[in-house]
Amino acid sequence: MDQKFGAVVIAGITIFGLAFVMDQASTDNGFFDSEPGETEVDRMVLHQEHIGTVGESSHDFRNIDLGDFNVGRARGDVRGYFTENAEIEDRWRGGESLNFFYNATTPREAEVSFTVLGRENTGAVYLEANGQRVFEEQLVTGSSPEIEVPERYLSPGMNSFELGVKRPGILSSSKYYLEDVELRVNDRKFHDHVDNFRLFDYEIEDFVESDLQFDITRAERTDPLRIYINDRKLYEKDQQRISAETVEFNPQNANLRPGSNKIEFKTRDEARYDIENAMITMRYLGNIDSQNVVTGFNLNQTERDYIEREDTREDILLDYQNLLPSPRPVEVRLNDFSRTIEPRENRVYNVTVPEGEFEHSNRLEVRSNGTYELENLEVVSERIEEDG
Repeated sequence: MDQKFGAVVIAGITIFGLAFVMDQASTDNGFFDSEPGETEVDRMVLHQEHIGTVGESSHDFRNIDLGDFNVGRARGDVRGYFTENAEIEDRWRGGESLNFFYNATTPREAEVSFTVLGRENTGAVYLEANGQRVFEEQLVTGSSPEIEVPERYLSPGMNSFELGVKRPGILSSSKYYLEDVELRVNDRKFHDHVDNFRLFDYEIEDFVESDLQFDITRAERTDPLRIYINDRKLYEKDQQRISAETVEFNPQNANLRPGSNKIEFKTRDEARYDIENAMITMRYLGNIDSQNVVTGFNLNQTERDYIEREDTREDILLDYQNLLPSPRPVEVRLNDFSRTIEPRENRVYNVTVPEGEFEHSNRLEVRSNGTYELENLEVVSERIEEDG
C-alpha cells in the first residue's frame, strides 16, 4: 500500500514539473499571451531571398568630330556669330527676327547652321545676307539645316544677316524655337577657332574619362597654341614640328556640364597652326546587360490570416548597393501593385504594400536599367502600435 502511494506521488510531481517547464518556455518565447490558445507574433517573414549582383555594365564611348581648321594668321573658317538659343516669330501685329553682323576682310563663302527645337504653326524660315534673300523653306522639328551663303552675297567690311520666319497667311502666325545658331565665314584674317559641343546628362553622371586628340600639320611658332574648354585652360605648348597631340580633361578641370560646352583654340602675334582630325572622345559607364529580378512566393492560410488583421502592415525591403557612379530608378512590382524608388545612397529601402494586393500565389519583380547589388529581398508583415 505504501509503495503504491509513493509511486502515485512521484508521478504527480513529475507531471506538474513538466507542465510548469512547458508553460515557462512558451511564455519566454512569446508564443502565447495571457489568454490561453492565442498565437501572437510581432513580425512574420513572408518571403526572403538573397539576389546578389543584378545587371552588367562596361565602358561605352562617343566621339565628337571637330574637323580640320586653322588658328592664327591664315585663311580659315572664322566663327562670326553664335547663340545657344533663339526664337523667331511672325504674326499679323509684328514679329521678331534674329539679326547679327560680321566684319570681314576678304570673305569667300559663309554658312549659317542651327537646330529646330520646335515650332508653332507652319511658316517658312528665311535667311538674308546684306538684304538679299539666300534661303526660304519650311522646316520640321529636329532638323539641322546648314545654309550656304555664296561669295557674291558677301563683301569686305561689315556684313549683316537676318534669320526670320514668314507666316503662311495674313491673319496667321508662325514661330520657331532654335538652338545653336552659328555663322562661320571663310575669311583671311587673324582668328582663333571657337566651337561648341553638346554633352548628355549620363556622360557627366557616369563619367569615366575624356580626351581631345588632334594633329598639327603646320606650325609657325611665334606664340604657343592654347586650348580652353569653358574658359579653363587645358593646353599651352610651342610646337616646332608636326605632331599628334592628346589632351586629357574631366568634369572638374574643364567645368563640363550637360548641354552646350565651348572649346577654343587660341594663339597671338604672327603665329599659325593648322589642325586636322580634331576629335573629342567621351567615355562613360554604359549599361550593357540590364536584368530584372523575377521571383514568387505562396502564402499559407496562417500567413494570409495574419496580413489581413487590422493591426499589421506589409512591406517589401530591398538592401540596395549601387555599382554605378550614379544610381538608376528602381521599380518594385508585386502582382498589380507598382512603386518606383529613386535611390540616392546605399541602404535598405522600404516599400509599403497597400491592403488587398496579396494573393495566394504572388509574383514579385524588381526592374531597373542600372547595375547594383541586392543583398537581401524581403517581404514582411509587422504589427503596428495602435494610437492611445
